[in-house]
Amino acid sequence: MYKFETTTPVLAINDLREILDSNLTIEELVDELLHFDAVMYQNLGKESPRYERRAVKRTSKIIYNHLIKIDHEKFSFLSVE
Repeated sequence: MYKFETTTPVLAINDLREILDSNLTIEELVDELLHFDAVMYQNLGKESPRYERRAVKRTSKIIYNHLIKIDHEKFSFLSVE
């Protein structure tokens, strides 16, 4: 079961901190981070304000950097411009 099934762009960074601070194995952490990234993007829509899209993008960058630190070869293709 995942920690977060929903989040808001404004709260996402705090939710991410909770995930990173939890006692998870590397595999569980990777799975949790990828799921959380998907949840953030699924909650965005065409009507989402610019600040929400930027918040999600900023949080995604943090997630991708953590994934790259965990396994550079596997996740080096991840990038947010």
